[in-house]
Amino acid sequence: MDVLSSDARTGVALFDSKLSVVWSNEAYRRVSVDPDHAVVGRSVWDLLPRVVAEERASFFQESLASMGLVRVHGMLAGSWTFSTYRAFVGLDGARRVLAVESEQLESACHPRSAVPESSRRARVDDWRHLDSLTERERQVLRLLGFGLSTQQIADRLKRSVKTVQSHREALGAKLSVRNKSELARLAVCSGLTASELFVP
Repeated sequence: MDVLSSDARTGVALFDSKLSVVWSNEAYRRVSVDPDHAVVGRSVWDLLPRVVAEERASFFQESLASMGLVRVHGMLAGSWTFSTYRAFVGLDGARRVLAVESEQLESACHPRSAVPESSRRARVDDWRHLDSLTERERQVLRLLGFGLSTQQIADRLKRSVKTVQSHREALGAKLSVRNKSELARLAVCSGLTASELFVP
């Protein structure tokens, strides 16, 4: 499995029935709250923020109970991600779940066509590095990702240009980003332009 997944950008991990990782590729480490350390031997509760882990654990359990496939989309580790959980019985007779976490950056501007029909929206988002942002700052960041000007964002949000500029300055400070184009790139790379999180 290491050879098959070593160059993949997609995170892949194998969990046992107690929801502990028995194998993962390097890309899977990005979902961990502590990506500098190995994930093998750690449970889903060790890898994700508590409230996110609880919902994700329910998807694992659903897959194990039905021995079927569960597909979910939402924010995971600060990126718009499609997750697939597939339960199976190993050669040793033990039940396991294969978790595949795919970031969808290429389809960021076309969310409806990119989401598989059988996928459902996660109720809990893992904003990670975007967690310090207010909802309004996330809205501004998302609109920057769509290429809107400060004036267009002000019109869309029914706020003054000065207020939007203040939000941009706050975003730059919180995210250590210097200019509008870097903020727009961050919005796209995080998948904010793919999500239907806001209706500004």
